[in-house]
Amino acid sequence: MYVSFAVGVSAIILNGHKILLMKRSLAKDHAPGEWEPVSGRVEEDESAIEALYREVSEETQLVVECIAPIDTWRISRGQTKQTLIGITFLCRYVEGDLALSDEHDEAVWVPLEEVSGRVGNRTL
Repeated sequence: MYVSFAVGVSAIILNGHKILLMKRSLAKDHAPGEWEPVSGRVEEDESAIEALYREVSEETQLVVECIAPIDTWRISRGQTKQTLIGITFLCRYVEGDLALSDEHDEAVWVPLEEVSGRVGNRTL
């Protein structure tokens, strides 16, 4: 039996007592307009940690320090319902000015106590 899936990463970025949430572009095929942590797919010949740093840089222009993996997840993505298996990493903001890519319409630093219920298809 052949099973096909992609591997993804997500970054819970801490800045003091706040975490960064990104609002997905309305043009995205999966979960448009939903709030999420920085996330993306692991590319061929790339480790999960390399993908994490690349995705954070591409989507935010921020520099972060990875503290540790904290969770794993599985979703069915987009209209094709492709399986995406992922690793969530806890990260600490180091430096940089937030600049959004075209993948997101908004970003906000949210106090930890206000995060619950704001995130679309994943629990933080």
